[in-house]
Amino acid sequence: MSYRLVFLQHGMVAPKAAFDLVLYLEQKGITLTIDGTDVLVHGDDFQRQDIEALGRMKPFVLLLLQYIADDRHLHNSTIPAPEMGPIVVRKVS
Repeated sequence: MSYRLVFLQHGMVAPKAAFDLVLYLEQKGITLTIDGTDVLVHGDDFQRQDIEALGRMKPFVLLLLQYIADDRHLHNSTIPAPEMGPIVVRKVS
């Protein structure tokens, strides 16, 4: 079995499946927000399989929704881009 992970700034790591789920729902026009420990879903095109996937990935979806990227360098050219570190790919069996 292999696990694919997404590495974000400041050491945040999440399963790629959770990252892909959030992007997929956003592309469908669904907005996710947080209310305490709950994920609130806003939108009409929400399917049963979406609910099941959110249930499986809820802890990681909560982390991703709370994540704030440091994008200051995109707005101010005098600020250097943050150090991202090396990209490491490992297959776990």
